Amino acid sequence: KAAGLAAGVAPARRLAPLLRHGRRSVLPGRCRGFPARAKLSPDKGSGGRAPVATSIRAVPVGAAVVAIALAAGFLTARWWSPAPEAPPLRSATALFGKERPVPEFALSDHSGRAYTRQDLTGNWTLLFFGYTHCPDVCPATLATLAASVDTAAALGDGGDAPFRVAFVSVDPERDGLDHLRSYVTVFHGDFLGVTGTHEELRKLTGALGVVYARAAGGAGSAYLVEHSAALLLVNPGGELQAVFGPPHDPDAIARDLAAIRAHLDT
Repeated sequence: KAAGLAAGVAPARRLAPLLRHGRRSVLPGRCRGFPARAKLSPDKGSGGRAPVATSIRAVPVGAAVVAIALAAGFLTARWWSPAPEAPPLRSATALFGKERPVPEFALSDHSGRAYTRQDLTGNWTLLFFGYTHCPDVCPATLATLAASVDTAAALGDGGDAPFRVAFVSVDPERDGLDHLRSYVTVFHGDFLGVTGTHEELRKLTGALGVVYARAAGGAGSAYLVEHSAALLLVNPGGELQAVFGPPHDPDAIARDLAAIRAHLDT
């Protein structure tokens, strides 16, 4: 900002000689602080026949120069100041300046309430896609998330809202809402289970780059589902802000979450 003020002083100094020598025509007549018209009085040498401009209210030159310099410096600092440098991150790939809007979708949470894009706005949300019958990746990741969000909250300034976590089941045939509630709340009382039809799920997964498919083999309800293991951070504007790829470390995730939020709050 100091460089911006200096950039504004130079053109103001070039204007100072013009102001001191009475060339007021370079300044607009209707700007605040400058008269709109001259004060007219009769010319004594012509018998009062032709009124001419004989006086203009004087404007303090020093004040005008300072005002112009400050205004130019403010505009320079406002538009040409460099953006804050992105923080170093240990686990996340942040999309600073390249955020991706989350599309409209219609799912249900584990309490039976509608869960839509509107639920992703106004708060920070971590999305994880999996299923309750997952033998390893899902329970391990949810346990990591429970530790991460509590640590991230402790790293905040005390006034920050907690990071929300939504576990999105891509296996709606087996993951009913009651079963989802019992499953996710084992890991953290504030976690939310979400699911819906495959048509609605794919609106969300397709836009966010998440893939899932039923694995070959298995009989009846004994089957596995292959799915992405990344964690997706959605900002309060309902946009994809960062992606956390595996392997997941709770301390690294927590510190990256706090750093991303602090960076965007500046």
